[in-house]
Amino acid sequence: MPFRIILSKIVFLAFGLRFIFAQVDVIGDRTFLFIQNNNEINLPFFSNQSLDTPNYSVQKAVIVIHGANRNADDYYNSIYNNASDLGVLSETIIIAPQFLITADLNHWQPSTEFAFWSGTTPWSSGGLSNLTNEHPRDYEISSYTIMDSLIAHLLTIYPNIQDIALAGNSAGGQFVNRYAAGSDQDAEGKIRYIVSAPSSYVYMDEYRYREYLFPINWELPENCVGYNDYKYGLDDLNDYMSMMGIDSIRERYSRRKIQYLIGSIDTGGTQDCESMTQGSNRLERSIIYYNYLQYFYGSQIVDNQQIALISGIGHDHNGIFSSSCGRNAIFNIGDCEQYDNLIYPSSNFSSNNIFGEYPHTVNFINESVAGTHPLYSFLWNINDSLIYFDGNLGYTFSYPGLFDVSLIAFDQVGFSDTSVHQSLVHIDTLYGDIDWDTEVTDSDASLVLSHIVGDELLSPLQQATGDASNSASLSAFDASLILQFISGIIDGIPIHDSDSFIANGDLQSPEILGEVGDIVTIPISIENSNNLHSFTISFTYNNVQLESGSVYLGTISDYGFLVESSVSDSGSIIVTGASPTSMDGDFDLFTMYFIPTEFENGQLEIECNQIMLNEVTQEQSFSIIISNQLQVGDDIIPGRISLGNNFPNPFNSNTSINVYSDTNKDVFLYLNDINGRLVKVLLDTEKSKGLKTIHWSGTNDLGIKVQSGIYFYTLETEGFKETKKMILLK
Repeated sequence: MPFRIILSKIVFLAFGLRFIFAQVDVIGDRTFLFIQNNNEINLPFFSNQSLDTPNYSVQKAVIVIHGANRNADDYYNSIYNNASDLGVLSETIIIAPQFLITADLNHWQPSTEFAFWSGTTPWSSGGLSNLTNEHPRDYEISSYTIMDSLIAHLLTIYPNIQDIALAGNSAGGQFVNRYAAGSDQDAEGKIRYIVSAPSSYVYMDEYRYREYLFPINWELPENCVGYNDYKYGLDDLNDYMSMMGIDSIRERYSRRKIQYLIGSIDTGGTQDCESMTQGSNRLERSIIYYNYLQYFYGSQIVDNQQIALISGIGHDHNGIFSSSCGRNAIFNIGDCEQYDNLIYPSSNFSSNNIFGEYPHTVNFINESVAGTHPLYSFLWNINDSLIYFDGNLGYTFSYPGLFDVSLIAFDQVGFSDTSVHQSLVHIDTLYGDIDWDTEVTDSDASLVLSHIVGDELLSPLQQATGDASNSASLSAFDASLILQFISGIIDGIPIHDSDSFIANGDLQSPEILGEVGDIVTIPISIENSNNLHSFTISFTYNNVQLESGSVYLGTISDYGFLVESSVSDSGSIIVTGASPTSMDGDFDLFTMYFIPTEFENGQLEIECNQIMLNEVTQEQSFSIIISNQLQVGDDIIPGRISLGNNFPNPFNSNTSINVYSDTNKDVFLYLNDINGRLVKVLLDTEKSKGLKTIHWSGTNDLGIKVQSGIYFYTLETEGFKETKKMILLK
């Protein structure tokens, strides 16, 4: 510590007149004198005993710290009268130090030995004393250093003291709270701390109200950047506190024997943002802080530290000190049920109608019982939903499952008890109703497919609800069974035997040619299919060599399939579909589109890594090879002509069509509307050979934008004609 007491003695001062100036009408009639660096320093105080002569009959000391008004005489008189009423005055020394501020010196003009502070905050938080041009001093000293010295001197003069009560109210409560945390003066283990009605407390970390559980609501200030600076927290500590260190402060405070006192109607307090982060008034701040300590240190902190609410008392130090709990805390005399016979609240509830189908309302009857303190608030936890509700609760369950229900009952100071009923509520499952709207519809089947491709993340409970095949997993076949149930093809779900739903089929794709920068169209079809209700097919590819991957699902949708697909940035495609009826034979599934950026050895490969038909994974080895058009050469089949699918499709502004011809014949590509009327000639070329990409911007031969709708494009040459469909959207 920076300051050490060298010499202590008592100097008696007498002031014959009492003047009222600001809030101080008298300065203490005694002074505590000590020397620091050859400077004599005086602190005035009131006392019933001398500090200069040993007294072996004194066994108890009460040091009481005034509030912001610095009316140490009033605080002294309050403790004196209580000690007299309790019959312990002769064995008790009462000391009421007085921490003067600049205004007091301006009025009283005491000698330069008197220490003073610039205001309330410095002396109440251990700050250094002040010096000004008008009141020069050769020293600066912490108010906590003075208290350390005073306690050390007290133990020397009164060697038989067994108990020291350091009590403070209001700003004095702040003094005691922070001094208990920062001082290493343990007074041989004889000191106890009474923190009464402060406007703020020192917190041990940066967390505040919202980080722990206690239901008090108020308007938290925003952008309060200094909320954790000392004196409110442990950032930017002053000289005295920083020498102790944060870890020591935290550990030391947990060992202190501290009793907190607060009036039950003390709803005032400072309104600065730093204080407001701790609660809206002194009563709330005291309760919240006591709960914070249990959050920070654990519930064992209540073994050393207790709180009492003084009924019917506001911000009144005498009312608090003279109460039964005040006397118990200060003098260890009398009863305080809140300290000595504390009974925790007891949480309990009953319920009825706990079985049913969703939506289902269950009534919970709150049967909690108060302990020492009145019940304050209740927190219900129903299936991880937290609900603050004081009375009986009606709760509607909107989806199936077994639900835990718990109730936490809080009393007025934050003590709590929890009752838990596991798997209390049983809500029946309606299989297939994945969105829990009480109906099984096409949208539920679509949710299954969206989950498979990764566009919708279903919860484990939703997946179990959608497991219509009873296979303990979710697949496109479950979507098919949901559609079959909706259509009346099967009577109910889940099914218990899927042997009759075995499907077969082989994937096919034609030889694919392409060039760098052109759109490559890859139709995927299935041949020799049998009993096909659903499919899931996934591909992987090099997303550097193939860009702009996309999927067109129009073909399979025409067969009554619900289809979903996804294309990932990492180079994978998943396509899945389900139908209420089975498909057999050969038919197109979907079309993929890519733009090659480079060819490796003249080829690119798209690998199929999963083929699932209904609920069985197929063993077929399938991949797609894209050959570079410029390197195919003599391998091209003479006379080959092909018409690609337009991309994108549907579209709303522009679409592209690939046309390939290995002949020297004239090639024509034209567009008709749904009524067969010619809209536009897209290609009319004599002896066109090779791959061409034709673009259409939705205009006719006159350059006028056409209406949205279905259009047909036809590639025609000698001996060949092929027509495909496109959709224009606006």
